[in-house]
Amino acid sequence: MRKLITTLLCSVILLCNAAYGFSQNYDVRKKSDITAEQLDAKLQNRLKGCGQYFIDAQEKYGINAEFLAAIAIHESGNGSSTAARRKNNFFGLMGKRGQLSFETPQECIECVAKNLTKPSGYYFGRGRYTISSIGRKYASDKRWSTRVVATMKSIR
Repeated sequence: MRKLITTLLCSVILLCNAAYGFSQNYDVRKKSDITAEQLDAKLQNRLKGCGQYFIDAQEKYGINAEFLAAIAIHESGNGSSTAARRKNNFFGLMGKRGQLSFETPQECIECVAKNLTKPSGYYFGRGRYTISSIGRKYASDKRWSTRVVATMKSIR
């Protein structure tokens, strides 16, 4: 019985992974078909209502909207962090004098999308197109990409 339950659970996990295709090797240049409304249903606190900004960034910069939203959710506690509330900084972005501050949530989301996709930058500019390859540069947490993938799956 235990083996049957384990087999069934593994099958469900494989089906979920196949349905959305998110893994650490997922190419974030692939466009998402998620809507702003679907994103907004999962976004909370200061991120609530930002779904369209993630869609706009995907269209403008060619980076998956769900990936951007997942980073923001992960880095800001779904918009509840002090940086999110006081500085519209959802991504843990740092400058020479500490955390960066943005006038609007849209400005922050666009800044990150532009930075990740910049041809001369550290990410797309150096062939980092997968969640794991971006994570190795973006974050010191070795489990960052695993957590971002899990967040992407939870968005759906």
